[in-house]
Amino acid sequence: MDGEETLGTYLHGWMARQQTQLQPRTWDSYRGMVRRYLLPTLGDVALQSLASREIERVLARLFTGGGEQGRPLSKRSVVYTHTILHKALADAVRDGLLPANPSHGVLLSKIDHPTGGDAGARIVTWDAEQLRTFLAATASGRRLHQRAGEGCGRSSAHSASSRDSRP
Repeated sequence: MDGEETLGTYLHGWMARQQTQLQPRTWDSYRGMVRRYLLPTLGDVALQSLASREIERVLARLFTGGGEQGRPLSKRSVVYTHTILHKALADAVRDGLLPANPSHGVLLSKIDHPTGGDAGARIVTWDAEQLRTFLAATASGRRLHQRAGEGCGRSSAHSASSRDSRP
């Protein structure tokens, strides 16, 4: 194949080969990610000229607004899209179409989710006195009169709201 083959053309052929290699659900998942996120953003790029920085830019764009109706994709979806692209390009290297995998150098850790991801989640830990009380109570078999989850640092309001939201 010549150097003018686009990533889109390569991915179509690669997906056809993957259909015999993957479980049906996995193949459907790959097909959806390729169709929704890789073909529209990188499909017209010549396979030989694809660069890590371009892949990083596309993944960052997906992360900030590449989902349905311009909503950000989850980090998991962006990582999964990168995984599929990385596998396809690794096969292109193996087949002699590329000298190296341009997705190999992509830095996903630099991508920050626009909604903050888990950044707003607080981890509450016990101080030394709370830990001593807990250890003493559990060693003696005495029950700590707390609602479920409070002994693990969750507030009673959180425990109550979790309980109230059960189906």
